[in-house]
Amino acid sequence: MTPTAAIVLTGGGARRLGGVDKASVRVGKGTLLEHALAAAAVCAPVVVVGPSAPGRPEVMVTREDPPGGGPVAAIAAGLGVLAGVSSHVLVLACDMPHARAAVPALLDAAAAPGAAAWDGAWAIDSDARAQPLLAVYRRDALTRALVALGDPHGASMRTLTSALAMREVPVGDAARDADTWDDVEALRKEWR
Repeated sequence: MTPTAAIVLTGGGARRLGGVDKASVRVGKGTLLEHALAAAAVCAPVVVVGPSAPGRPEVMVTREDPPGGGPVAAIAAGLGVLAGVSSHVLVLACDMPHARAAVPALLDAAAAPGAAAWDGAWAIDSDARAQPLLAVYRRDALTRALVALGDPHGASMRTLTSALAMREVPVGDAARDADTWDDVEALRKEWR
């Protein structure tokens, strides 16, 4: 298996959720952060970037500086903590409680024959949209993209990933996220 670390993103303003700590929102028997850590359990090491600390000694925690810089700044902070320990990195936003179903296919795509021609593999959701926050990236490609970008604070994922050659992995509803309370309620009903 390809050595893969994980960066779990828990920051963000959660404006459409009234500013609550999204990572602590419960869906089913766990919080969104707990679901994300379960999805990343096949990876090592794992770093959580954001204000939510999981209270697990095996999980590193960091924060982008300054806080609130967005997902690209959080990814840069997470890579800084990982310090070259793996060839690939799973990047996962904490608000996709079904992501665990997608991670094996993403890891397989990143390690498949011919994978060296790609910069990684990202999830394609039910609406045929790429999900750059549910993806496995070659660490060197992601690092080069960050260097080319310059200041990551406030940068968009689209800008960061625009020059990357990514394999598409259809994952359907595994990429559904909890952006609004309606989303949260729909996901909770599925876990009952």
